[in-house]
Amino acid sequence: MSIEEVYEEAIKTFPATTVDTDEATETFYRGIKIVRDEDGIRFYDTTRGGDTYAEFDSREYATMCVYGWREGLLRVKMNNYKHRLELLEARVRMSILAKHSSNHITSLKNRREELTSAYAEASRQLNLISHGDTKINL
Repeated sequence: MSIEEVYEEAIKTFPATTVDTDEATETFYRGIKIVRDEDGIRFYDTTRGGDTYAEFDSREYATMCVYGWREGLLRVKMNNYKHRLELLEARVRMSILAKHSSNHITSLKNRREELTSAYAEASRQLNLISHGDTKINL
């Protein structure tokens, strides 16, 4: 599947939000921003990057091309969740070693639980899609 085909699939996703300007068409859905302009089509992850959105790397573009929009989106999100969980685990270990307050450690552990739940939900949805469920809302 080409990036163009992934883009066409993405803009048909409900309830994606699309903004048309003179310079570009921007589509937002579940933390992903897709820009189509005279330079081509680019995907950005709005959950990483700080002040600016981080453009997909070659691995993420390849994931989208291999799996398409729906399955590719879930796989990219799961990778992001996994990365964030690894960072959070390191922060929990550091906080325990540094003997930070129990409230701080509890807060980190709660965030870890939220990320674990989000990862599990994305995994469940991916499992449904890979078994042919086309009615699932992402």
